[in-house]
Amino acid sequence: MKAIFLFLLIIIGLNRIGYAEDGKKQTPPPSHTVIVSIDSSSITITTGRHKNTFEVDKNTLFFYEGNRVDVSGLKPGMRVMVSRAFDNKKAAAIYGSVAPVAAPAKPQ
Repeated sequence: MKAIFLFLLIIIGLNRIGYAEDGKKQTPPPSHTVIVSIDSSSITITTGRHKNTFEVDKNTLFFYEGNRVDVSGLKPGMRVMVSRAFDNKKAAAIYGSVAPVAAPAKPQ
């Protein structure tokens, strides 16, 4: 009997994890991968608090909104997806898109 009571107590407690004080489910803020810096030899990107730097070379392909561009076609602040080369240090292809738009402020 004690085991069943303890089991139910744990299930009820776990069910409340992830909910705010007012009972609404908490959603984490969106994190986008964006360009911090880019030049002809490297690209530094950030996702939330994580920062990565990849080498770029003459074989790296650059795209913006689906169109092929050169390295100058991508700018800091743009959303980006990096396709890594086999060594995980170089970028094989970089796909850029518009910068993320800040969410409108919620009325108080």
